Amino acid sequence: MSATIAVRKGGKVSIATDSQWTAGGEKHFRFQPKIEQKNGVIISSGPQAGYDLALKSEVFNFIKAEGDSWPVKWSLHCLGADDKTAISRLGSMQRDGALPILIVWKGRIFEAKANGAIFETDDDIRANGAGGNYALGAARALYDRMSSPTTIAKEAIRIACTYSTVCDLPIVCKTMRI
Repeated sequence: MSATIAVRKGGKVSIATDSQWTAGGEKHFRFQPKIEQKNGVIISSGPQAGYDLALKSEVFNFIKAEGDSWPVKWSLHCLGADDKTAISRLGSMQRDGALPILIVWKGRIFEAKANGAIFETDDDIRANGAGGNYALGAARALYDRMSSPTTIAKEAIRIACTYSTVCDLPIVCKTMRI
């Protein structure tokens, strides 16, 4: 993952990301979006196309099935029924780089880690990825100067792409009302 940011402001939440991913020292651009939105949920994820498609689908289905209790039950779901399943599942997630992912649900911003942990941010901004700190700093500097979370998120990723060698344009952004 290069840089992804979620910004909540003015009754909306936006997630933006760049379009580059790296493999070793090589830069690649993917045509499959890193952000997907459906059924009132936005999920961002990393560059591993095949694994991410399965993971996004799993997360969307899990949230739909579990409803309001999904944040509590996700960790148990990730860990599996026994330690062997948990070690295998978490190892493949970490190896494939599928997590962390950002999830926006009912106006709340979550980050899911490879160990199955879910963190809900108290802040209105959450970023991850190799260029995430650049995006986070930019978004915090812009937050009081701009009214739109979409504009803040896109500009933060543009700035991250300026300073980070693992980020590049174009920017993909999804926004939903809270």
